[in-house]
Amino acid sequence: MPAHWTDSSQVQTTNSTGSKDVYLDGGQLFRAALAEGLVNELTLTLVSTLLGDGIPLFGGVKAELQPESCRNIGGGMIQIRYKIT
Repeated sequence: MPAHWTDSSQVQTTNSTGSKDVYLDGGQLFRAALAEGLVNELTLTLVSTLLGDGIPLFGGVKAELQPESCRNIGGGMIQIRYKIT
């Protein structure tokens, strides 16, 4: 059953109970979890649409990304998987 979290402390609790795969969706939650060192992998899907404006995904949080794989998933989208070191 999918879980709905509103802050990174809930992600930390889930990690401490032995869950290995946690899906984070939403920029604010992702940035908070990344800043606290709770994220070890990132799958980023790029859509070939130029918006010209918007909210930055990482919002000033710094992380070292090591590309693991890249694939074309169709419909003008590319999915890149990174390891966060």
